[in-house]
Amino acid sequence: MRQGRRHLLFVVNRRSGRGLAKRLAARFDAALTQAGHRVNYADHEAPFDPEACDAAVFFGGDGSVQHAADALIKSDTPAYHVPAGNENLFAREFGMTRDPARLLAALDRWNIVRIDVGRCTDVPFLLMCSMGPDAGVVHRLAAVRRRNLGHLAYTVPVIREILSPSFGPVRVVADGEELVNNEPGLLVIANAAPYGLGINPAVHASPRDGVLDVVFFPCKTIARAVAWLAGSRLRTHVLDRELVYARAESVRVEANGTPVLTQIDGEAGLAMGGEHPQSSVEISLDRARLPVLLPGA
Repeated sequence: MRQGRRHLLFVVNRRSGRGLAKRLAARFDAALTQAGHRVNYADHEAPFDPEACDAAVFFGGDGSVQHAADALIKSDTPAYHVPAGNENLFAREFGMTRDPARLLAALDRWNIVRIDVGRCTDVPFLLMCSMGPDAGVVHRLAAVRRRNLGHLAYTVPVIREILSPSFGPVRVVADGEELVNNEPGLLVIANAAPYGLGINPAVHASPRDGVLDVVFFPCKTIARAVAWLAGSRLRTHVLDRELVYARAESVRVEANGTPVLTQIDGEAGLAMGGEHPQSSVEISLDRARLPVLLPGA
């Protein structure tokens, strides 16, 4: 049954997808306006203000939704993600597409769920927080990127990470139990299963189960890290006895000596250890906090 006209706030990252987000927003605007809904726009780079809208529709990558998470929670505004970035893992998790008909059906059904939100030193994440070579690539990309070139933009950062990988040893304590004792490797703390490029280290993760999935791949070389990620794509990594896989509500990660970089939902996070003043992070979970508008059939 139709629930009536809705007021939608479009948050558009105009640089995302080399203009794709802007074109998609125009297409969705036409379809929604024709159906009788009201559409306003917000600046992606400005502080997010929901303006008492019924729902916020994000056109961009995963960072677009992550950046607005706290404001969405505070205002109790449902989020919908139209995929226009490189990976679009949030949209993939909930079956959101570039088809306006899916959003129109969602507005008719108005099925709202509240998902868990992870926090890394109070910075929210909806998908994952990770530490290791992947975070190294994200930090290198953030230091040089001036415009969006899609996956091509990762080429040079990936090459540089291969030549000088980020394998700082970490100590990991989950719900008071030590899982890793000062070992180098790749650490993924996931709120959802999608990770990128079809690689899903935390195969059991769900943003609606009230726990974080903690996955640690012990490795000292890029070759071993690539082997782990290949296994993750095939879902054979869970059979390896060296893998550390746990589920917890809170996680403490300590860096001892060598710098450890973090990435949050594909964006550069903080750095620990080495010359950096911070040597540890506390990662926690807020249960059922972020409202999400599920797509219609």
